[in-house]
Amino acid sequence: PESLLEQFLQTEAAYVASSQVTAVSMHEILDTMQGHRVAQFIHMEFPKRIAVRMSMIESLVGWQMIPELVQSHENLSCWYRDLRLVRRNREVGLMKEFIAVMKKIKRQGDGMVRLGVLGMHKWYSSSHTDHTDE
Repeated sequence: PESLLEQFLQTEAAYVASSQVTAVSMHEILDTMQGHRVAQFIHMEFPKRIAVRMSMIESLVGWQMIPELVQSHENLSCWYRDLRLVRRNREVGLMKEFIAVMKKIKRQGDGMVRLGVLGMHKWYSSSHTDHTDE
């Protein structure tokens, strides 16, 4: 059952990444000033953006050979899974679960920019082939 869930989440992430991700307007941000609305916004939008980033890594030829890109992809996959499985509700208990997931993502994500830059540098330096999108 666990591998079936993982397969479903991978398939869903690929589908979500293939759909258009729209920019967020200042009006949309200002409309989400209440805690439960912020949580709803994050719960709906953040997984889409995570899926796109996973897809971007997957589009790099040989990314599996670069430990930093593998780690970035694993982090993103874990966050996608956590966000898709956590329940969000105005009820205090359910909101606590959602907040715990967000805190975990924030804590684990602190080094993601550095990890991504190192990974891209290694990926670019590791191959003599053309790295254009296929």
